Amino acid sequence: EKEQESRERCHEVPVEVTVRVSKGAKQGASLKVLSNMGHQTPGKFPGKVNFKVQRGSKEDSYRIAESDLHTVLHVSLEQALFGFSISWRHLGEETVTIVKDRLERPDEVLRLKGKGLVQSGNKRGDLYVRLAVDLPQVAGQKELSLLANNAETQAEAKLEMEDEVRIEEGSAWREWKERSSAITYKVSKGKTEL
Repeated sequence: EKEQESRERCHEVPVEVTVRVSKGAKQGASLKVLSNMGHQTPGKFPGKVNFKVQRGSKEDSYRIAESDLHTVLHVSLEQALFGFSISWRHLGEETVTIVKDRLERPDEVLRLKGKGLVQSGNKRGDLYVRLAVDLPQVAGQKELSLLANNAETQAEAKLEMEDEVRIEEGSAWREWKERSSAITYKVSKGKTEL
């Protein structure tokens, strides 16, 4: 006699479940286990439903690394050279404002202490903001005019999630995705000029 799996499903009953997530909950931590609430087929007992912490989503502007947050703030070439003031809403009702006279170097990273996620002991991690300069499109032009905006004028924040960040041996490492799309540059023998 051959056993064949039934295509019938047992009666499904919607159940409201309240799950409390504590501040600073670690990735993958189990929040609640409900026995006999999982999928059930005829002749088998229903399984368990395990609720676990999933930190962050693809739509977020922040990459989470332990209790620290990492993001990229895009600024124009004019803002990089002549300064800017940019604010955005951060983690609910909090507002973060960055005011710079000019950037010191490309991909400058700012560390805002205590603006990250809550960790054990109600201490907060840090927020790391990488300032990426967006170059203007100048297709076919030989000249470019730059206008110095008033740094007091508030600009809209263009935030993007930082590339993958790993914590190894107590240090944060950012994956360098630009490397995989790097342009191969052929160097002629002898004198090299860029």
